[in-house]
Amino acid sequence: MMDTRLITFLELVRTKSYTKTAQALYITQPAVTHHIKSLEKDNNIKLFSNTKTFRLSVAGQIIYEYAQKCELMDNQLKQALEKEASTTHILKFATTNQVASVIMNRVLITWMKNHPMDKIIMNILNHNEIVDAIHNGEIDFAIIDNNYDQTLFNGKLLFSLAASICVGFGHSLSHKQKINFEQLQKETIITNLESGSNDLLELALKKDNLSIETLPNVLKINDAKMVKDLVINGIGLALIYDDYIENDLKDKKIYTLNFENNKFNQDINMIWSNDSLIEKQIINVANEIKAIYSEEK
Repeated sequence: MMDTRLITFLELVRTKSYTKTAQALYITQPAVTHHIKSLEKDNNIKLFSNTKTFRLSVAGQIIYEYAQKCELMDNQLKQALEKEASTTHILKFATTNQVASVIMNRVLITWMKNHPMDKIIMNILNHNEIVDAIHNGEIDFAIIDNNYDQTLFNGKLLFSLAASICVGFGHSLSHKQKINFEQLQKETIITNLESGSNDLLELALKKDNLSIETLPNVLKINDAKMVKDLVINGIGLALIYDDYIENDLKDKKIYTLNFENNKFNQDINMIWSNDSLIEKQIINVANEIKAIYSEEK
């Protein structure tokens, strides 16, 4: 459990007032003073370089960052114990926009049928927001279609999604089977710069020393459905996950093109903090999501 002196120190840094700290923690003001002096004495340091403005000393900053980590771990411990004791499981997670559109609309329906008592809290965030949310303890895990830093997060591969260059029925390229770099540069490219499909296209363009940013006509749309709707209406072409357009392909609203014989496949990963206290539960969720999606396909 977290040292009460660290709790007091964190609150004092936040409120910059001994009185407000005492009120917030329901202790006396002398108790606040005692906690701060005890921390300083035990570590042979001064926590503040200026006691009037509560400006932290170098040592104080180190203790402050340590206390923040302790607070996060303490909260994670409480949540883990609560989840273990509760008959109602809470899934608190985030996904990228593409994952929400392509995968979770299928998975969540089946999940809730299998687990009607579960509480779902799902946020749709970009990759940087997901990283911050995991570090801050706001979510337990995330499902992403981007690469991730394996030194900071543990992860599990759920599956890989195939993707194709797509055009609508009325597009000038809809009668073709193949396109090359030269033809691609003449077209309007519709892309979501925060999606894994965008990363796949970037890798293909890199082979010819190109990038999406250097193409002359690019529409940047951070919404999977809108990207597909624009493609269907012949506005441009886009790299879209095959699973998301399977019905549109059957209805002949969308056509796929072979682009320089590239095969596009994007890994979908579940990631979580490498110091998570509920890793076992997260892995169990990952295995079930993987099974559900495979059955749905």
